Amino acid sequence: MPVFRHPKFELVGRKVSGEVPDSEYESVVTALTTYVQEAMRELGLREVWIPEKNAAARCCVFASEKLDKAKKILVILQNRVGGVPGIWSRSLCVKQGLDIGSMLPAIERALGDGYAVVVPNPNTNTVNRVPILHSLSPEDHVLHIWDTIVPAEVPTYLLTLGNGASLAVDVVEREQVREMRTVAVAAVEPSQVAGSDIDEATRARLARIVLAFEGNAKHEYPARLSRAEARLGCRCFAVRSDNLGRTMASSLDSIFAYFKSEATAAADYAAGEAQRAALVDFQVDDGGPRTTFYDDDEDEEDEGGRVGIRPSCAPGSAAHKVTRETITSWDGTKLQARVMVGSRNTSINVFINSWAMPSVEYHVPMEEMDAICVEYETRGFWFSAGRVDFGGPSDVNDTATVIGWAVEQFGELPVSVVGVSYGAGLSLLAAAHDPRIRRVVAYSAWGDLEGELNWNDSPSRVWGTLLLGLGALTGRLDSEVFEIWEDVKHHRNLGKVEEWTRPRSPATYAAELAKNDPAVLMLSDLDDNLFHSHQALKLWGALNLSRKALIFGRGTHAESELPGLFGADWAASVEPWRAAKDWLEGTSEATVTFAVENSNATRHYESWPPPSHEETEFELVSATIERGSLPSGSLRTGVPVVSDFLKPLLPIPAADIDWADSRYSVVAESESAFDETVQACGVPYLENLVFQSGQDKVQLYAYLYELDSRRRLGRLLSHVPLSVWNATKGVNITIPKLELHTTCFQVPAGHSLALGINMKDSLYTPATTEPRASLTIVAGKIVVPLLISNNNSRYD
Repeated sequence: MPVFRHPKFELVGRKVSGEVPDSEYESVVTALTTYVQEAMRELGLREVWIPEKNAAARCCVFASEKLDKAKKILVILQNRVGGVPGIWSRSLCVKQGLDIGSMLPAIERALGDGYAVVVPNPNTNTVNRVPILHSLSPEDHVLHIWDTIVPAEVPTYLLTLGNGASLAVDVVEREQVREMRTVAVAAVEPSQVAGSDIDEATRARLARIVLAFEGNAKHEYPARLSRAEARLGCRCFAVRSDNLGRTMASSLDSIFAYFKSEATAAADYAAGEAQRAALVDFQVDDGGPRTTFYDDDEDEEDEGGRVGIRPSCAPGSAAHKVTRETITSWDGTKLQARVMVGSRNTSINVFINSWAMPSVEYHVPMEEMDAICVEYETRGFWFSAGRVDFGGPSDVNDTATVIGWAVEQFGELPVSVVGVSYGAGLSLLAAAHDPRIRRVVAYSAWGDLEGELNWNDSPSRVWGTLLLGLGALTGRLDSEVFEIWEDVKHHRNLGKVEEWTRPRSPATYAAELAKNDPAVLMLSDLDDNLFHSHQALKLWGALNLSRKALIFGRGTHAESELPGLFGADWAASVEPWRAAKDWLEGTSEATVTFAVENSNATRHYESWPPPSHEETEFELVSATIERGSLPSGSLRTGVPVVSDFLKPLLPIPAADIDWADSRYSVVAESESAFDETVQACGVPYLENLVFQSGQDKVQLYAYLYELDSRRRLGRLLSHVPLSVWNATKGVNITIPKLELHTTCFQVPAGHSLALGINMKDSLYTPATTEPRASLTIVAGKIVVPLLISNNNSRYD
């Protein structure tokens, strides 16, 4: 047993007896540090010296023995001046005890859960002013450990406190794309995660694998901290706490539950292409996927509020058998698939991966469906051969081949296809070409691909900077994809663009879908700035099917559905996958459902458009504005794309209407405020918009706001871009109808509507970047649909 050695104090339950005066503080800290490190040795951690034991300038790292034999490793990171292995905070150790101020509870919990443990020493960089080789800085120290001490073949988890999160980012940036051994990161009180200097691919990965916890003594629980998530670039939960150590102690249960929920993905990465049984050892109390938020008893003074995250496991999941398969497609291309066989085997569900995602994406929903589930990596991504075709004939034939393989293996059973984002578009395309597909779940799909890439002739920056970047990082894109983007961006060869996008657009095949008549469930997020929500509504309306349903979720691209893929259970994530399960089992209603963005309510309609609705409208303001060299006032759309892959939940973008710079923006307001609360749900549109350009190219961006008339603060409801590449200076340009994003927003009594127009938005590639470019609004009006309660709707 470790012994606490101090002439004046002793440890009682890991707490120093009595108040420690300043004169004894350093001696008590030294004794506590010695005790903690002796306890670490007794727990089986040994000292590893950098650069070597006999070096004059050296530092030690604590690590479990035989790391290369470990099944999983936890690396514990902190980064604070004077930090030593085993201690989170010297002052907390002295004042509140080792359970709060030391790493011992985390180490003991990790070892008990089967982890090997590594505790670096990143803040010891010199000895008597002599630099330590391979530990010249915290970053140098941690990356040396990553390269030489932590085995590359073992799945690794990172636990950080405070600035230690920055070291975790260094580790993630260091990894090769095919390596990806960091399974998950838990960051307690991080100062920063995804900073502005990080490339998009790393930012995306951090958003997916990092879960943050922040102490918040005043926040009502349970809570996700949207402002913190916007700042950090990852998911963040509130924990009732008043200091760093207590936040760590109160989060440990949730942290290790989160790590456990990522274990299956780690196993699949390690297995590669080999067949293997599923590593399913999750435990839940009610058999369903859950994220539980709860407060501990106030009488338990040392615990504080916790957020528990329990991963999903279907009842009887021990009966699930998981294998890895290599399926030879129609042209000889090898596709990697993951097959989960349930106990009933009454249907075949084919899951198609999202853009840049490997075939572990749908583990949780697959586990919930007691059926034969086949998830495959589309050609060109990850371990599947070939080149990414983006929904071309090769992809359509691949899905048909996978279905044929499954039928050959398991017999003639009803077939469904399921996908998110890229997989959703491919699911609709497959259903148009393959009559064997009887049900489709398409979440965040595109309708008209040309319209998505080039909405109203306004190229989407997201397509170029995010999709192509991630695609190049995780797959092998056909060179034609890059050529098409360059043509769109520079507004050239549009005939070629149309020829390429038309066969890759589900909207092209409305007649074929009607002939095959599958039951189709679609979901689109209202603020989706990648595959736009008004396009989803248009596609859904064009589908003449016996059975179809449409859900509008809150947030931006895939934000509603991706968290549920990883077992999270907040309403925005799990409900879509429960709806998918019901749809595939034929038990759900065929309705149109709107999530009201600024409330927890939803509205359900038996048909769309509803037979009873109203419209409100108001005229635009005539004015001339400039593009300018500075941001155009406070009007903006917000961040381009967010998901569980890229998951920060952001506040609704807001604008201080009175501070919108009249040189760069023009704002029109409705004549009066609403007397009662109304729902602005549907597709707003500009009617008979007339404007003039001051040059041969021009773009405008229109933003619809719900306006607090008293505070003069507007919250963004919807927007639309418009670019004209061949304008004539001073000549009227007339647009009969210009649709904005679909929206569903509760406008309180006493509030009104406003429409702002400017010439700059970071979401889109501009037609012109000239600071003195200008346009003049001549006339037009904005029309906003208002939904009212009637017998055709249900309001939850």
